[in-house]
Amino acid sequence: MPAFRSPFTAAAFSLFLFLHLTTSVAVAQSALELAPTATSGESPPSAVDKISAETSSISDAEISERLRRIYSELDQYKDITVLVSNSVVSLQGELLSAVAIEEAETLARKVSGVADVDNQLQLETNVTERLNSSIGELATESKTVISSLPLYALALAIMVGSWFLGRYLSSKRSLLLQLAPNTFIAELLGNIVRLVILVAGLFLALRLLDATHVISTVLSAAGIVGLAVGFAVRDTVENYIASILLSLRNPFKIRDYIVVDGFEGSVARLTSRATILVSAEGNYIRIPNAIVYKSVIVNYSRNPLRQFDFSVGIDSGDSILRAQQLAQATLQQVEGVLKDPPSSIVVSELGESNTTLTIRAWIDQQHYDLLKVRSESIRQVKEAFDSDGIVMPEPIYRLVINNAGENSSASDKTTQRQPDDSIDTPVQDLNAERVVDSAITAELEQADEENLLSESSAHE
Repeated sequence: MPAFRSPFTAAAFSLFLFLHLTTSVAVAQSALELAPTATSGESPPSAVDKISAETSSISDAEISERLRRIYSELDQYKDITVLVSNSVVSLQGELLSAVAIEEAETLARKVSGVADVDNQLQLETNVTERLNSSIGELATESKTVISSLPLYALALAIMVGSWFLGRYLSSKRSLLLQLAPNTFIAELLGNIVRLVILVAGLFLALRLLDATHVISTVLSAAGIVGLAVGFAVRDTVENYIASILLSLRNPFKIRDYIVVDGFEGSVARLTSRATILVSAEGNYIRIPNAIVYKSVIVNYSRNPLRQFDFSVGIDSGDSILRAQQLAQATLQQVEGVLKDPPSSIVVSELGESNTTLTIRAWIDQQHYDLLKVRSESIRQVKEAFDSDGIVMPEPIYRLVINNAGENSSASDKTTQRQPDDSIDTPVQDLNAERVVDSAITAELEQADEENLLSESSAHE
């Protein structure tokens, strides 16, 4: 469904669609009524209609008299001449329309005892007669319309009143927000209330005009039309329903860092069609809501605490316990690393010439950047190990050289590099990045689509 920027445009489109559907269905029904139908249970009509050989008890004079009395009661049939012979009725004269000629023949066939009808009626060619008849019919119809004007005015007033009443109730956001969890659902409820009131007003107006068959006609066609429209806009409807479910569940909020279907970034906007992310590189990622709802969502921002880890290797001859204690004491001095939960240093691997330690620590990602704190932790742990003589072993290679039949082997040597104290390394800025936040703020300021998320509410 297209998105309208004003209620007047939406109302005009709805009225046009309603009138179009009504006209289409009426034409289709007329075509079905005029088309010959045959059900499976009916037997085909006989090829020849048989006439009884016995003489009817009703005389030709009685048939003729009966038809004259019938036609005399109807103004448009008063001038018809009726002749009956052997139960065969002959109609002669001139009428003002082809419909009247057919109806006159139908009336004659309904009289008991009539075997057949010879319709010799013709259209009236007298201009004066036809003009007078048309003027009379126009005058009669005009009187009917004029007498019905109060009903039409009342029906119109009901329609206009229901429109404004629905619009007034749907604009009460404070009342709707008490019934709905967020603004999107509140707006959806408002639209439903407005639609229900408008449909109720339409039904009452048509009932007042005795035209409720229009509603039944539209409802009978609504199933087929809805099925066709559903197939045509299946993806759009699927995304819209997914947006409703996402706004009800709220698995994330604005600025949450999430991973969806292999795409990751900070949440900027949830519209009725897609979820917009801003990646760490500043790129905008638009994911259809149907994919978001059906995919696994990893939300890194739901818990403000987040763990990082890195590995460091020490020489096999160094004390593991000493290295663990030194790394633990160093991490407690790094800005941004939390003391609770405490850091952990575990032995993850024993090699032939080195021991690998895995260091894990926690940060509060609301105030500090994960990558920056991790980088600073690695730097300070390495400097502490270098100062204490705990070195990260370099690869050792054993070379065997054959020279003049004399085998000699190179002695294993480990070269240790001492830290250069002459370089004063400044402490890095460990605060959380604000570049992505600026991009999200700019996205929120756009008014092309309504944002279904807030920055403070998220729940499952």
